[in-house]
Amino acid sequence: MRKFTFFCLCICSGLAWAELPKPVEIELTREAEKYEKLYPQKRGKEIYGYVNQKVIENLVEQTGMPELLGSMEHLLVQLVQNRKIFLKMDLSNAQSDMSQSGVAYAIIPYVMNIDGSSVKGEMLAIKDGHKWTFSRFEADNSIMKKAVQNVYPDLKLP
Repeated sequence: MRKFTFFCLCICSGLAWAELPKPVEIELTREAEKYEKLYPQKRGKEIYGYVNQKVIENLVEQTGMPELLGSMEHLLVQLVQNRKIFLKMDLSNAQSDMSQSGVAYAIIPYVMNIDGSSVKGEMLAIKDGHKWTFSRFEADNSIMKKAVQNVYPDLKLP
């Protein structure tokens, strides 16, 4: 009985991640591969095209810093242009789900190499309408997490 109770607690207290439908998973894989290739090609404007604008607008609203919106793209383009950057997402260890409102999303571990220094983290991929967006995601970044939850309240984030 004790083992059964522990098992139930483990299941109920954790996030219930599900598999994405196969066509959506294939689509995410293709978009992730395209996104990764943009960094070494120094295509900053296209990388910025993958940023979730709804979440960025919510971040700007939360912080009360509208100047962020105008400077983010410029800063990203400059960073990518002036640095040697490689990104590799580990889709085999991604946690994915479909929200109740039909939004597909995944948290994907990644390694980014910037001028020879490696940084590990997690990327939040969200399919908003017909477009996949990618954003660095840190579960302990309360401002980012709140912005995502304000825009997508039914996502189960860690």
